[in-house]
Amino acid sequence: MDLNLINDIDQLNEALWKWLGDDYNEKVHTAISDTPLNIFLSQSESINMPTDLCTFNEKFLVSVPRTVKHDATLSLNSTLYETGQEFCGRKLNVKYDPELIPQGLNEVFLYDGDKCVGLAKRVNFSDNAKMKRKGRASSRTKSEVSTQISTDSSIPKTIEERSPISFFDLENI
Repeated sequence: MDLNLINDIDQLNEALWKWLGDDYNEKVHTAISDTPLNIFLSQSESINMPTDLCTFNEKFLVSVPRTVKHDATLSLNSTLYETGQEFCGRKLNVKYDPELIPQGLNEVFLYDGDKCVGLAKRVNFSDNAKMKRKGRASSRTKSEVSTQISTDSSIPKTIEERSPISFFDLENI
């Protein structure tokens, strides 16, 4: 092959396929005493073709370890994803297709070992800000909370109102 005649990748690919088809796959190789094409065709019935395209595609996903934070979120490529509460604190493998990142990856797969245990979805900050959460005083305003604190006699209002404590008192507790 004259490399001076190849000007771009397309010409190189064309030359490679021509060589594979006309030369390499059609000539008898001394190590196998046959042509590579004949060897391949004689064993073609033992090739298992994938039947489930989704399972097949999963094998080629990128896998990165991540620990799910206490608020059931994880970060991947500067994007926040939310999971179920059952994954808090667990170290899982996050699998995703890196080619989908520029388009906005909305979901990633969560794996514990080889088993898919769930999905993590991209956090929608607009919707997240409007969510009602357990344990939050949503109806009370700041002034109502500060009024309650100022009228509660059990809370000291100044430093002078706090009972003094000495090192002697600490030793005798």
